[in-house]
Amino acid sequence: MLKGHAVNTFANEKGLPAELDPAFGGAAHVLATRPLIALTELMTKFGRLSYVGDRLFYHGSDVAEMTPETQRREAALKKIEQSQLKKLGTTPSLSVATRSGARFSASQFTSEFFANHSWCLGATRLDEQLTKAAKSSGRDRIAIPIGSFDSSITLTGNATRADLETIRRADPDSFKDGSPMKFYADVCRSGLPESLLPLSVKYDECGNSTEVNMETPLLQMRVLVLENITNKPVEVGQFHFRLVNPGRDVLAVRTRAENDRLLASTTSDSGGWYQPHVLKPGEKVIVPLELLLKPDTANSPGTPAETPRANRRACANRLLADRELQTVAIMYEGKDPQRPRPTSLMTVAKQKFIDMLLREPVRSLETDEFVYGPSIVLDSIDVDGPKYAIEPFDPMNIAYFSGYGEGSCPFLYCWRNADEDWVKKGTILTGRSSKALEGTTTIEVTNFDGIVKLAEEEDEISYVDQLFVRGTSVTGETIVVPPSIDLLNQKDHRYLVLTRGKMTEVRFQIPKGMRRDRVKIVASGYFELAAGEPSC
Repeated sequence: MLKGHAVNTFANEKGLPAELDPAFGGAAHVLATRPLIALTELMTKFGRLSYVGDRLFYHGSDVAEMTPETQRREAALKKIEQSQLKKLGTTPSLSVATRSGARFSASQFTSEFFANHSWCLGATRLDEQLTKAAKSSGRDRIAIPIGSFDSSITLTGNATRADLETIRRADPDSFKDGSPMKFYADVCRSGLPESLLPLSVKYDECGNSTEVNMETPLLQMRVLVLENITNKPVEVGQFHFRLVNPGRDVLAVRTRAENDRLLASTTSDSGGWYQPHVLKPGEKVIVPLELLLKPDTANSPGTPAETPRANRRACANRLLADRELQTVAIMYEGKDPQRPRPTSLMTVAKQKFIDMLLREPVRSLETDEFVYGPSIVLDSIDVDGPKYAIEPFDPMNIAYFSGYGEGSCPFLYCWRNADEDWVKKGTILTGRSSKALEGTTTIEVTNFDGIVKLAEEEDEISYVDQLFVRGTSVTGETIVVPPSIDLLNQKDHRYLVLTRGKMTEVRFQIPKGMRRDRVKIVASGYFELAAGEPSC
């Protein structure tokens, strides 16, 4: 996932900058897929020169306590940072990739703006506020301040297309060229997903004012990296994929669920995207798959304080029991020169206030994401002739490799009855070069005979936590086959330890009806260089 200024760099340079080559691990070729074209078009339309500050990365505060590996990574980041800061100061940036959220004074909006919304009402000590309001108001109307010293009310909802136009009229400066507001108004012309832009109205103690806040998600890009991890060149042929393009009945911005439904109904296509065809050892191909809009949870204002559901129900029953009460006014709070005297933010019928009170609050979740523009699912790739399937995205089965050392991790051999010999299939735990990088890797093998051998052939120590086979039945169901060694049966941090020259044979009881022509060997764990040096 490319985030923040990495999106700007990728859009301007159509790939990774040269100074990232050592950290990324070699040459990387970027394919000009439709999502990359969409990103460069956004940069042309919305990119603007802007101040980017004097730091891109978080730096460790106590270098003396760093390990040799973290010190080396720190030095690499500083080198990259210095180069990138110079470029970002002279090249356009997309503010929507690095800046989220917008604030507006509530006094800029009419009472109709608030009264016509389907708000959810969150509150602290609402019962106390109701008691106090009842004593100071008329018999048919109560007035509740949106904020006070010891209690507050928060309204939450979702912005609509009409809201964007209302905000444009109320605050034209927020829609200046390159601003996030202009970006969202433009890309959502054909439709705005309901939960894309959460709104909240609340009292700001620091500014002593009532504000309307909009949470705007950040633009990010998801890419797939295809790497030749063998010691020989491989020929990359056709890419087999499914593509969704915005157009008739397809919104430019859509929910992940809607995009998945569209992809599921799309027919597969193919294309020879990688023109050199031959991928040398260590070379990589980067395939831009889709642009995403994801909530900025790091800078999110957080979930508003709210009364527990039971207390909200009790307050609702109390209001219903008051036969004379007809309306509820929510009042502005704070110093506002345009409103020197107390003024109502909105006045609503008692039942609407109760509906707001009982409605579940709107929240932005870290897992929320929206797709912008073209979206690609890569199903398989032709490599040296055969077609190799691409597993669905799994955040638990990805890695970012960095560092400058060497390392290969354990080798996997499979027994071939036809030749009565072991056949080397490649390495497992690739990139898991420390305990901190412990994780899961998968290697695909063909014509599987049910026996594998793990061999540590380098000056390393491998820690294998789990090993199993994943295959399919003749009718298409997934089958998982456990190993013959109990120590490798579960991911429980009980490791099979292999040092240089050590090997272990592992057998799998393949059930009848399971296809052997192509299976996946799944391994979890990590490895370390015996000398304790960092590795790639």
